[in-house]
Amino acid sequence: MTSGVRVSLRSASEADADFVYALAETTMREYAIQQFGRWDAEKTRSSFDAKNHAIIQRDGADIGVVATRHEPAHVFIEKLYIAPNHQNRGAGAAVLNLLADDAERTSRGLRLSVLRVNPARRFYERNGFVVTEVTDERYFMERLPNSRS
Repeated sequence: MTSGVRVSLRSASEADADFVYALAETTMREYAIQQFGRWDAEKTRSSFDAKNHAIIQRDGADIGVVATRHEPAHVFIEKLYIAPNHQNRGAGAAVLNLLADDAERTSRGLRLSVLRVNPARRFYERNGFVVTEVTDERYFMERLPNSRS
């Protein structure tokens, strides 16, 4: 799926920690409470490591965050959060395409997990991901190299 939306990624810094936490809370708190019965602010704050995070920008404004872990056979997307007022406008798909381009240069696919209560699963399926494993809490998904939709 080609979005036509232009976004850019800039490396995160420690100064972005509060932005990333606020975005995580805004986009994920409801789903965490539905899935686990609570929101763990301490765990969420401690999951920020500037080395594996990038800030998503559109027209110079910070609109989201993505965190990735590079493995030999794939790139694992640990977080992809878009600010609510920028959702459903192609930014998430544009980020996935940037990540796919990078992963495909080294013949790797993309993997992620999504909470079972989170409707983002449909977004990922529309963008070429398939469910590879299901647990009580999560769907594990993969998009193989060259599987653009």
